[in-house]
Amino acid sequence: MRRYLASGLLAVAALLPVQASAADSACRVDPPVAGLGVALEAVAERRRAGRPLTIVLLGSAMPDTWDGSAEKGGAASLREALARRWPDATIHVKARSLPGYRASDMLEDAASSLEPLEPALILWQAGGAAAAHDTGIDRLRDDLAAGVERLRETGADVTLVDLPYVRRWEEHPRHKAYLSAIRAVAGEEQVGLFRRYDVMKQIMKRNAFSALQATGAEGSPPPDPSRCLGLALADAIVEAEAVAGTRAGH
Repeated sequence: MRRYLASGLLAVAALLPVQASAADSACRVDPPVAGLGVALEAVAERRRAGRPLTIVLLGSAMPDTWDGSAEKGGAASLREALARRWPDATIHVKARSLPGYRASDMLEDAASSLEPLEPALILWQAGGAAAAHDTGIDRLRDDLAAGVERLRETGADVTLVDLPYVRRWEEHPRHKAYLSAIRAVAGEEQVGLFRRYDVMKQIMKRNAFSALQATGAEGSPPPDPSRCLGLALADAIVEAEAVAGTRAGH
């Protein structure tokens, strides 16, 4: 995967579908926050060949705002949103929720099960347990770098999903240090980065959803946070695949 600049977003803007409903529009985030920053070349190649797309959500136990189940929550929203945007594609979303504080522990258990899935894209939700238990910034960076190398061996595009946004952690310096470490590794290893923290924060700051909010405007229910994350991630994937597809056409 090669990283792209903001100009790449403009080049493919006309190729990107609009949100399907007014409810979806409540989940919109600004492009600088939502993009992955890379071209998803493996995903684009699978689409050109008409092959099924398998996406793996890899991580430890997910927070309520990003359910790891393939049958509900953010995973289901991601699959449904991609199916609307790519109606000609066969899309599978597989979740691997793994125990262990260290990223290397997670991969040790997951490595043997990933390759048979033939994933086109691996979304690695890493660092949450490390941040919560403060296991060490350098240790996390080393584990992420080694993990990315291992995941690349599957032939899939790799994207790191950074930490969830939690209000009580917003001013915690150690939490921000872990967040910065995940983002730094994504840049150093030239893999995608989904800024979950910024996506959640932006939507919550706009009062689109809140853990304390029972109803939305005029008594309507607020947007589901898992749905918002799934939609934002689907848009980011479509955008990054379009960049790769445009390059392949030249």
